[in-house]
Amino acid sequence: MFRGVLENQNQQLTSLKNEMDFIDSYLAIQKLRFENKISLQLDIAENCMEAELPFMLLHTLVENAVQHGSQLESDENIMLLKVSSVDNRLNINLLNKASKSDDHKGFGIGVSNTRDRLEKLYKVYRLDLCAKRGGFFETTLAIPISVANV
Repeated sequence: MFRGVLENQNQQLTSLKNEMDFIDSYLAIQKLRFENKISLQLDIAENCMEAELPFMLLHTLVENAVQHGSQLESDENIMLLKVSSVDNRLNINLLNKASKSDDHKGFGIGVSNTRDRLEKLYKVYRLDLCAKRGGFFETTLAIPISVANV
């Protein structure tokens, strides 16, 4: 993970494939920490793997799902990551089991930093975070696929 950060520190964008490799490394560490309590199910359209997105942007959202997830209260923090493309937009949907208590507060900078980065990079984007029924939390992100729109 450190090597990935150092190698990409001067790059604004990376491929979804590279971002997923980084997330796999991150989750491997978290699975050691939380044993088998984290489960990430993927539904990624193959044609999206080379799409570019800001480096560590998706990682920040997954990290947020782990930070505020239910792994400390239950047997499993279930996360579902779905990525597709429609009308030259990369659509990312992350659904995770949320903690019932409010004890899992972070520093509150992950989402605000993400919004700031998106503001600087894209003319048009969408980032929605929403509590859902059944104790789930949904994060929806839509960004242009074309680098010309960055």
